[in-house]
Amino acid sequence: MKTAERKARYDAQDRPPERVTVRLKPELARQLDAERRATGLTVTEVIEQALTGHFARQPRRGRLTLIQALQKHGVIGAVDLGPDASVDYKSGVRQAIDTKHGHR
Repeated sequence: MKTAERKARYDAQDRPPERVTVRLKPELARQLDAERRATGLTVTEVIEQALTGHFARQPRRGRLTLIQALQKHGVIGAVDLGPDASVDYKSGVRQAIDTKHGHR
């Protein structure tokens, strides 16, 4: 991305971009520089992409992920049915459900 394009992108926002200073371990700094050279992106662009990806993979604070919500409400679980499970799994699962929820 050329400087004019970056400037236009930032001018379209409500406020100027924040400046952040970080200390990197030498190996991470080398990886960052290698990525910058390989992609032709600026250091800022490489870091923005990395942070955007990182935050996209994180659950929002205070909110459960789908798997956490399903586990919390007992929709997902596991049962140890012992060594004969492959032969008689249905009765083992039925017994585990009856134990958890009472016989219906």
